[in-house]
Amino acid sequence: MYSARRCFCEKPKIGDFITDNRLYDKHQRMKDPEFNNVSYNPSEELYKPPNSDTTRMIMPKVDPVKFLRLYGITYENFIKAQSAYFCVKRQDRIWHVFDASRIPLGRMAGRIAKYITGKYKPTYDPKRVLLNNDRVLVVNGSNIRLTGKQRYQKVFRHHTGYAGALHEILFKDLEKKDPQELIRRVVKGMIAPNNTRKLLLDRIKVFPDQYHTCYHLKIPQFINQPLPDPNEMVSIPADLDDLKKNYVVVAEEVDNNAEPYDIEELRDVPREYDENLFIPRNVHNLDYKKHPELKNINKREIKKYKKKSLRMREYK
Repeated sequence: MYSARRCFCEKPKIGDFITDNRLYDKHQRMKDPEFNNVSYNPSEELYKPPNSDTTRMIMPKVDPVKFLRLYGITYENFIKAQSAYFCVKRQDRIWHVFDASRIPLGRMAGRIAKYITGKYKPTYDPKRVLLNNDRVLVVNGSNIRLTGKQRYQKVFRHHTGYAGALHEILFKDLEKKDPQELIRRVVKGMIAPNNTRKLLLDRIKVFPDQYHTCYHLKIPQFINQPLPDPNEMVSIPADLDDLKKNYVVVAEEVDNNAEPYDIEELRDVPREYDENLFIPRNVHNLDYKKHPELKNINKREIKKYKKKSLRMREYK
């Protein structure tokens, strides 16, 4: 079975934000003469509060024609709360399983250090740390969750002791190269620097994909929730001629195990993908002709990075 997911948006494309007067903020409405003598009462069709039984924030129902004009929208707003950790006992040993894509790296590393050293047990003895038989499994090691812009700004450094032998590697590069070493480095700084630290770090096993390979122990797996279909959230016109003239495909997702999926009716629809859709604006390069409002922001950030790079040269 083939499965694919497409997102449509009405022209103009990504970067043109909502300009409806009903969505202006308070200060803009006060300046607008249309709202001087008219009370602001949004219509029921524009906004509907989420149901009370939801466990996570859900995007309110807005005008479907302008829904995908919002820049940087993700499916995380539609996913309910999911577990990021569980533990099971197998063969007189406790196995702690983490999903690195659902919990921040720092919080996960702190809990891993506590579990492999046995500090959470009432029988903890710092002189008998190696007697603790707990093991840690981490899945989704190639998709680690971070807050802010740490994925593009965080740098790991270590010095070999020789002159000019300072080695630096970016977080995103180390994540692709060796996720096991990345998590070991973070946990290493949270364990006492003694002869047992290296042996404790060997008890951590990181898997780059979603599923681990400890099948013989019958340890459960993490399962993702099915994502909503954007075609159901956005009203796509039934007339194909209207679809080809006024819409463009801005995102297209296909399962990794499936062959390229295509529909004959949608082959003529123009496709314009933005590879930097989910990357912060001040990190990737944008076309200033299409986005003139970002020119001053990027200039300020470029100056900041130049000063930082000059300081880093002193250590090389």
